[in-house]
Amino acid sequence: MVISIIGAGAMGCRFGVAFAEAGAQVWLYDVWQEHVNQMNANGLVVEDGVGGERTLEVNAVSDISRMPVSDVVVIFTKSMYTMDAITKAVPIIGRDTAVLTLQNGLGNIEAIREATGNNPVIAGVTNYASDLLKPGRVELKGSGVTKMMALDEGAREKAARLVGLLCAVGHNAMLSDDVLIDIWEKVAFNAALNTTTAITGLTVGGGGSLSESRQLLFDISSEVVMVAKAEGINASESHVHGIIESVFDPEMSGDHKTSMLQDRILKRNTEIEAVCGRAVQIGKKHGLKTPKLECVYALVRVIECNYNKICL
Repeated sequence: MVISIIGAGAMGCRFGVAFAEAGAQVWLYDVWQEHVNQMNANGLVVEDGVGGERTLEVNAVSDISRMPVSDVVVIFTKSMYTMDAITKAVPIIGRDTAVLTLQNGLGNIEAIREATGNNPVIAGVTNYASDLLKPGRVELKGSGVTKMMALDEGAREKAARLVGLLCAVGHNAMLSDDVLIDIWEKVAFNAALNTTTAITGLTVGGGGSLSESRQLLFDISSEVVMVAKAEGINASESHVHGIIESVFDPEMSGDHKTSMLQDRILKRNTEIEAVCGRAVQIGKKHGLKTPKLECVYALVRVIECNYNKICL
């Protein structure tokens, strides 16, 4: 099975490693040339998060024309770059190629469908974490779960094969019965954790270190679940709260810097629109009040727009 990953950052590398070690032919594409060069010269160094490390030989490119037509193309860029990524990937998308998104936020499925037309789509979510420490070196953070579902009949077999590959190397993966529930619950999770860690500068565990902060996380996620239900998505408030509670443990993701916090540290654009902005707008469409969601959305936006003016 030929799997090409567009966006070989922390998560793209984590899943690329899993698929490759399960026996797939994996290609990694990224625009960061130094990272690509390092992987080609010395392999991808993988720290397992508990003191061990291994090196994996990989096919890494910064030129998509060097990649083969693939059985599955995985989009692992930030959500605001989805359309650009899938457009660039068109040369390696054959008639039967399935496109998989495990990205954060809302709108990725729609962007993929707009760019690819009739290609089958697989959508999913993951709460595994990973940090790209430096070019050619990634650290796997804790455990988690990955769920995915074929949105088209032509992708059912490939979705099952992808889950099988992940499970073969000890990854907790499964097929989903309703991936839209999973996606909205992940949005609720990220709207709470990613925003508050980016605002405070704390790790996941630090963000949950006080009862007051935990309650804030639950309240933000509950507002997103309310919006989901207004859209006809049967998301579970208690399930999201349970997942949030679980990741404070260092053995899960407690010492992890969320992607939005990492973006703030590096003064990069964040996924705030896909993670919060769309949910805010959908809530307004339904006449719903989401004050805590709107608050963290506004705070991340103002931080992002004023990186060079922050006094700290």
